[in-house]
Amino acid sequence: MITVDFDAVRAAGYDPVTLVVFTNKKCVDRVETGAEKATVFLN
Repeated sequence: MITVDFDAVRAAGYDPVTLVVFTNKKCVDRVETGAEKATVFLN
């Protein structure tokens, strides 16, 4: 499981939604998005 902090992602110059979609192609089971973070569950 990976937790993505949206503020940190934005600070690094990435769009959180793009990051989640990109990550979703890498053997991810599901992604739960909240207001400030996304939790990525790996399979």
